[in-house]
Amino acid sequence: MQNAKVLTNLFITKDSFHATLLLSNEQTLDSFYWEGMVCFFVFEDEATCQKIIKNHLEGKLKISSRALEEAQRTIRNILRYR
Repeated sequence: MQNAKVLTNLFITKDSFHATLLLSNEQTLDSFYWEGMVCFFVFEDEATCQKIIKNHLEGKLKISSRALEEAQRTIRNILRYR
């Protein structure tokens, strides 16, 4: 039997704060791309990403401050070094 990659829907956002939240919650940043001056962040597992954003908006999201800091640094570096 061949190894089959499970296809999941991707989650795309241009909101750098949401990208930081997702990255700090161990979501996989699949890629990013630029359209003009706007950066779009592409994450795997759309359903989980939407759940994380929903929990954030409802004030229910728990995040490690260390993970948040590391994710913020990563997103900032992507935006800085276009």
